[in-house]
Amino acid sequence: MNQLHMKKSAVKKGIWVICLLAIVVWPLYNSFLGLDLVDTGYYLYQYDTPLSSYGTYTTYFATLIGAVWLKLFPGLGIWGLNLLEILLEWFTCVVVYNTFKNRYGKTTIIFGVAITMLGISTYVNIFNYHQLNMSLCCVMLCFMYLALSQNKNYLLFIS
Repeated sequence: MNQLHMKKSAVKKGIWVICLLAIVVWPLYNSFLGLDLVDTGYYLYQYDTPLSSYGTYTTYFATLIGAVWLKLFPGLGIWGLNLLEILLEWFTCVVVYNTFKNRYGKTTIIFGVAITMLGISTYVNIFNYHQLNMSLCCVMLCFMYLALSQNKNYLLFIS
């Protein structure tokens, strides 16, 4: 019985290592691949001239974040904005993991997050309002889930 428990523990640990590698390494690897000149150029222009931006709150918010990021880390250039996108993706992973780990189990959630990270590779690697909007929606849904499952109505207001 003890050997079976040790084997299960080793398998779980192996799954964790593979999933964490997928979550950390895959986006970093993709950050060095490809460049879409049309979308990347558009976002770079917006971040360089943030007051010329127009649109919804997410485009303003994304433009502000991108402009501040470029001011804080000007030497990183385009790859720095790719890194900002990765940080946003990792933030979303942490929020989803912490929200659902107790309900569905840590291994199940980390596996789902890893599969998601492997599948969300897009042709636009640079930080942009689409991914920011997706992350904000995930955070909002997590707050809504917590509010409804724990009967904490103030979380609905936050979401």
